[in-house]
Amino acid sequence: MNTKRFTAILAIFSLFLLGGTAVVAGDSAKATTNAVVSTFEVNGMTCGGCSSGLRLQVKKLDGIEDIKVSHEDGYATVTYDPDKVSPKDILKAIEKMGFEGKLQKTEDKA
Repeated sequence: MNTKRFTAILAIFSLFLLGGTAVVAGDSAKATTNAVVSTFEVNGMTCGGCSSGLRLQVKKLDGIEDIKVSHEDGYATVTYDPDKVSPKDILKAIEKMGFEGKLQKTEDKA
């Protein structure tokens, strides 16, 4: 097995071991001045793998700057550019993973 492949597998395995409260940092180059933060209730997550998978799925959307997911608390907090992505788009990504999502609140980024 080559080193790059082994490193990638090890990184993914480590994410699962860390559990659902690990944070995927946003790319500072993508940061916008009009960013908003929405909190979603997410039902159906049972493990850190669920949290990691959801983070990866939502991060694929254009305009996502940051996402924090907790399977223990059943939430996802997403920072994004509202000119590029909407809460409805984020809910579709949540549902695509097989979870039930509900928008709880949206605020301007502080």
